[in-house]
This record gives sequence, C-alpha cells and structure tokens, in this order.
Amino acid sequence: MMEQFKEEQRFTQWWMWALISIAPFAILVIAYLTSEEVRHDTVEWVLIVIATCGVLPLVLFLTMRLDTTITPEGIRYRFRPFHLRDRAIPWSQIAKVYLRIYRPIAEYGGWGIKGGFGSGIAYNVKGNLGLQIELKSGKRILLGTQRGSEIEKTLARWWIAANS
Repeated sequence: MMEQFKEEQRFTQWWMWALISIAPFAILVIAYLTSEEVRHDTVEWVLIVIATCGVLPLVLFLTMRLDTTITPEGIRYRFRPFHLRDRAIPWSQIAKVYLRIYRPIAEYGGWGIKGGFGSGIAYNVKGNLGLQIELKSGKRILLGTQRGSEIEKTLARWWIAANS
C-alpha cells in the first residue's frame, strides 16, 4: 500500500505579520495615550468595535491553513477556516495535472483564495510553485505547494496508475 502525500501550509511571511500587527498595536497605543476624560466620553462599545476590527485579522491569519492530500483516489484540499470540509477531486474528473511555476500577483492577484483572470482559482499561501489541476469540465484549480519534488513523485505513481 502506497502512502499518501500530505502538505500543510500556513502564512509565515514576517512582513505580512508585521503589517497585520500594526492596526491592533496602533489602537492600543492610541487608547493608552488618550486622556481619561476622552476615554470616559467615548462610548466603550465604539472602542470595543475598533479593537475587534484590529484583532480580527490577526486571529483569521492565525487560523488560515492550506491542506493538500494526494491519495490513490485523487486530490483533496481544504483552505481553513473558509472550507468547512475537504474538497475532493477524484482522478476520473481530472483531464490534466502538473506542477508549474506561476506568477501569484500577475495571474491571480496575490495569495490566499484568488480567482485568476482566465486562469481559474488559486489556493496558495506563499511562493510561486503550484499543482495545476485541469478538470474535464474545463475548470482550473491551482494549489500552491512548497514540496514540488515530492508531489511530482506522487503524481508519477498515482496519476499514471489512475489513467492506465
């Protein structure tokens, strides 16, 4: 029995975390520096809403994760927390599957869950290497990866076996 391929990716870019951290930090500094009179006159719920809007992106990015699994049955992926369960693509629905280098900003508008300009949809968290899946229906899905050589070996086994 062949093992399945599994990859879990998270947003780990330092610059992204720095940008996301600026808003909550700025809110805390402003709240600390305002006088007691201003804080008293400001409705507390407004401060809570503003603080929540600053912290929410941090919590969201902490929970975001792209899971990709390749098995003898097909390819499964899940972009947490947006997908409640895995999305499965059986080999029988796939017309072509291959590894490719892509341009995240030019082709899809960046990283995350992105719709491309005629390129289909991409699920990626970093880098420019992806597993391109072209379905028999014409739909195109790109799954970002950091482990290209392992995916190629897995595809060589199971894609060929599924199409024999």
